[in-house]
Amino acid sequence: MNYRIATMIVGAVTLALGLAAGAADADYKAAKKQNEADYKAAQANCKKMPSADRKACMKDAKAAHEKAEASAKAMHESKEAKTPHEKAEVGKKEAHEKAEADKKAAAAKK
Repeated sequence: MNYRIATMIVGAVTLALGLAAGAADADYKAAKKQNEADYKAAQANCKKMPSADRKACMKDAKAAHEKAEASAKAMHESKEAKTPHEKAEVGKKEAHEKAEADKKAAAAKK
């Protein structure tokens, strides 16, 4: 009898953890899909501009896209991190990727 109860508890916990991981993946996919839609809309808006402004607009759109993509990826990885050490590593990686995206955005504005 106790074996059955223990098995049911373990199964319930496993199911709950699996659903939580699935929710994190769903959030990441939704953020990625929204980011792609925003990027395509920005590109379409840039194509309407005169050629002198178009190049700068496209660079800004790409920089914003890369920054949003890095942010979504970091958010997804931080949700999957389990230990404090893994979370710290993800935080360092996120900060580095945001800094790189900011550098690209600044270079695009020049």
